[in-house]
Amino acid sequence: MTTDNNANGRVHAYVGNGKGKTTAACGLMMRTAGYGKLAVMVQFLKKRQTGESMFAGWTDNIVIRQFGTDDFYRPGKSDILLYRKLCRQGLDFAIEKSVDASLIVLDEVLDAVDYGLVVIDDLFYLLHDCTLNGTEIVLTGRKVDDTLANHCDLITEMTSVRHYYDKGISAREGVEF
Repeated sequence: MTTDNNANGRVHAYVGNGKGKTTAACGLMMRTAGYGKLAVMVQFLKKRQTGESMFAGWTDNIVIRQFGTDDFYRPGKSDILLYRKLCRQGLDFAIEKSVDASLIVLDEVLDAVDYGLVVIDDLFYLLHDCTLNGTEIVLTGRKVDDTLANHCDLITEMTSVRHYYDKGISAREGVEF
C-alpha cells in the first residue's frame, strides 16, 4: 500500500526582515479561496483595518481575525499578560477553524513565539493536528526558532535590500496595510 504524500498538509514559514511575508500569505489565501476552499488568517500582535481584512468581507472563503491591540507589542513596554491572553485566543480560534479550513495563516506568530507570548508546544499541537488533517499552515514573522524550523516543510526568507522606510516614508494604505 502506498501513502499519498499529498494528503497531508505542509508547514510553510515566511521569515525575514524584508517586506512581503504577510503579502505572500495573502496570495496563497486568494489561491485557496479561488478553488472554493476556506482560508483563515489569524493575525497576532495586530489590530488595524487593512486591505486584506476589507477584501475578506467580500467572500465567504476568506476569514481574517486579529488578536492584538491598537499598539504593536513592544517587549518590556507592553502588557505581557494581556498579549499572552490575546495570543492564546488566537491559537484557540485557529484550532476551532482548523476543522473546516484548507489553509490557516498564523501571521506574526513567529514573533509572538520569539517574545514568549505563545507557548511553542501549543503551536506544535496545532501544526501536528492540522497537517495530519490535510490543512496547509503558514507561519510568518522575522525569524523561526530552530526547533520550530525542523517542523517546517518550506522556509522562505524575505531579505530587505532597500526599503523606502529608511527614507522616512511611512506605511501606505493599500501597499503596506
